[in-house]
Amino acid sequence: MGPVIEATLPQADAAVSDHVCIRGVSLPLDRLVDPRRLAPESVATLHRDFTGAAPFPHLVLDGLFDPTLLDLVAQEFDLLDPVHWRRSLDGHHEQTLRSQPAAPLGHAAELYFGVLNSGWFVRFLQSATGVDNLIPDAQLDNGGFHEAQRGGRFRIHTDFNKHARTGLANEMVLITYLNRDWDPAWGGALELWSAKPRECVRRIEPVFGRTVLMQHGAQSFHGHPTPLELPPGRTRRSVAAYFYSHRPEQAGVRPHSTQFMDTSVLRWLRIGARELTPPLVWKAVKRLAGR
Repeated sequence: MGPVIEATLPQADAAVSDHVCIRGVSLPLDRLVDPRRLAPESVATLHRDFTGAAPFPHLVLDGLFDPTLLDLVAQEFDLLDPVHWRRSLDGHHEQTLRSQPAAPLGHAAELYFGVLNSGWFVRFLQSATGVDNLIPDAQLDNGGFHEAQRGGRFRIHTDFNKHARTGLANEMVLITYLNRDWDPAWGGALELWSAKPRECVRRIEPVFGRTVLMQHGAQSFHGHPTPLELPPGRTRRSVAAYFYSHRPEQAGVRPHSTQFMDTSVLRWLRIGARELTPPLVWKAVKRLAGR
């Protein structure tokens, strides 16, 4: 990691702070992100924590964003037109709802994601992680609003490795949870797993205002695999944004979608057989099996 660069918030005159008003609520623009987190000594500590975290590089930050802003963002889940939601197609591995790419999420959400996409915030992420030349995704493919209802879950997995349209390499995801008065008995904790041995190393409760930053990699296994036991009227909500980079060495790497961890011996034997079998032979075997 090079020298830490202070990622300061844009500053207004100290006597007259700029504000924005959303649904009658005034938000000071210089407090949307906790300024203390942006100080060089804090960023240096975050870098040490990120690179030294187990089972893979990550950070857990409470209170990074203005809680009033996050309350307004949470309200906009209920305001989003149903046509802009999509349900996960794989009910066995994943039962979640996500907003469509480029959906009109609401003014508070646009402000939140505008901060994440800003140059100064991206510079903060680069300094905290040591990953240079990060590229945000303004249309929020796979990001945006995430919601899980009663019975919902997301089995342990690693994320997709490339952006579906641009081909950029997936570097990391930033998630902020929006669940006030969360009861751990409901389940829904984010679990971070090691690949060898296959076990949960850290559990992170999805409480309001908690932000998780995770670096993507072949061993970055995570999820909330236990079906949620939520009372009526409660859901598990979060907002997510992915950050990418252009890596020439990734040009020949085939893109893949979410990769789920399966602990069954049969599953892993099947994967091993597929890797050792020529593609034409494997397709022929699948056709015969289908018959």
